[in-house]
Amino acid sequence: MKKLICPHCGAELDEWGYHLCRNASFVEPVPCEYCGNSIRDPRHTCKSMLPHMKYGCGNCGRLSVKEHVLCKPTPIE
Repeated sequence: MKKLICPHCGAELDEWGYHLCRNASFVEPVPCEYCGNSIRDPRHTCKSMLPHMKYGCGNCGRLSVKEHVLCKPTPIE
């Protein structure tokens, strides 16, 4: 299986090529699993998501619930 690499930061991507530092949007809107709104931006953040944020990126500073979507995931303590 070919490795997918983020063209922005060089990090290895998951099988969907999903990574928060990429300036991309979903082709079709997807429902946010926290607020239920239809979203196109993978960097979507909503109030319902905030208590679940577990990681910050040591490279770009973005926050995420999921570790694998950040360049340099660091647990928030």
